[in-house]
Amino acid sequence: MFLGVKENLELMKTLDDAWNAGPNSPLWETFKKRHREDVKVHWPAQPLPTVGRHNHDVEATEFFKTFDNKLANNPTRSFSAREITHVPLLIGP
Repeated sequence: MFLGVKENLELMKTLDDAWNAGPNSPLWETFKKRHREDVKVHWPAQPLPTVGRHNHDVEATEFFKTFDNKLANNPTRSFSAREITHVPLLIGP
C-alpha cells in the first residue's frame, strides 16, 4: 500500500521538524524512524552515498557537531510511485 501525496508530505514535515530539533531531542527518534534500514543518502560533494540508517544517524549527528544548521520546512519534494526523494534546504545560522 502506498501513501498519498498529502500523507507523504506530512511525514516529510515531521522529518524536518526532527532534524531541526537535533540529535539531543526526543524528536530524533522520528528522524531515525523516517529512514529505511537500507537508506542511501547523497550528500553534496560526497562521491558515494551514505548507506544504512545507522550510518546516516552517526553522520548526521556529527554534522550537527560541526555546523549550526536548520532546514527550511516544506522544501521541494519529488515523489514517484515507488520512492520518496527528500530534497532538504539547509538554512544558515
